[in-house]
Amino acid sequence: MALTALALAAVAGLATPPATAVVNRVSVPPPAPVVAPADTVDDLRDVFAVDALLSNLNGDPWPDAVAARLVLAPDPGTAEIAAAANVAARLGYETTATDLGRAATVGGTFDAPVVLIGDGPAASTGLDVAALRAGMAPGQGAVVHVGPSAAYRRGGLALVGYDASGLLEASAYLAGRHPSVWDVDGTSWSEVVEGVDSLAAGAAGAELRRIVVDGRRPGVARARVRVRVPDATVREALLGRLAAPAPDSGAHPLADLHVRDLHRLDVLVAGGGGVDTTIVVRPPEPWSTTEGGTYRPPADAPFSLADLYTIDGLYRDTNRDLIPDASRATLSLAGTGVAGGVVDLATRIGLETAGIRLPLARVGGQEDDPTAEGFPILDGPGHHGATALDGSRGVPGFENAAGT
Repeated sequence: MALTALALAAVAGLATPPATAVVNRVSVPPPAPVVAPADTVDDLRDVFAVDALLSNLNGDPWPDAVAARLVLAPDPGTAEIAAAANVAARLGYETTATDLGRAATVGGTFDAPVVLIGDGPAASTGLDVAALRAGMAPGQGAVVHVGPSAAYRRGGLALVGYDASGLLEASAYLAGRHPSVWDVDGTSWSEVVEGVDSLAAGAAGAELRRIVVDGRRPGVARARVRVRVPDATVREALLGRLAAPAPDSGAHPLADLHVRDLHRLDVLVAGGGGVDTTIVVRPPEPWSTTEGGTYRPPADAPFSLADLYTIDGLYRDTNRDLIPDASRATLSLAGTGVAGGVVDLATRIGLETAGIRLPLARVGGQEDDPTAEGFPILDGPGHHGATALDGSRGVPGFENAAGT
């Protein structure tokens, strides 16, 4: 694929054993802004689209630049860096070209759509993070729409978790399933919003404002759609439709809002001379949602670092057309290193393939076999998997320490 002004985080020149890579991180200077005039995130229906987080600079049918900046705290934790990497991999996958250096630190003014990662960046928008967290439980995370402001002139979205696990769940959902509600080939969020619009005749249009996922329960825990109505007549009519009881027989009046794997839909009705009112819509019966198929990594194969971004390295060519169409990479992080380098690496991994398995990044633990989740790229000082390489797996002279 074509690359534009590409700058890659350096990879250490180590003769590593099969299916293991250790990354040496370097800082990459931020590029000049790449923002088309219309790039604004209006709501959460389809954020990975041209005129939202992506741009089309030459007028053909394909995205050819990443407009978004991924905004982190000055000292992000491992979970925040992993969450940013997951979103970056999806952004890279969705475009045909990109500059790197999309990570940024909170503070200042952004004339580009943003993805705010974690509490500090989210709170910088005025979002009440404490109240948002109070409405969640352990393991839950939220994707929240952020409107334009003086600091974030194009708006964007924020990822917030009740805890680190919840933040990672939110990033995994956004990177791996959005704009579908759950199954990649299933109902889209645009269809959900259209279902609300069909009930709100005369309203200004519905907007998807929030998505909450739960690591303990597959599916979307809840979502919020806001509808702004012009007057009391439209308001009362809409509230009446949303509160209509289920009939004894025949179609349910809210059948279009009973979307598979969406466990709860909150419809917030605003305007029309009344206080904001939320109607909770639940399916007639709970959904029995599953995560999907289990990933089984291919067998290890020797590789050279020169082949890293090829079908002999991180990728596979499943239909034998010489184009990478499947990724077996997994990015395992430990510690709090250079966030920008990790984000750049994830972006490049997504860019170079026509098919990708997401989420890409996770927080590394004490795994005995780092290849169990795929081709592991181990990043961070003191990473357990990288420590195991200290002279014991054919890497003489390698020391897992800062700067290595």
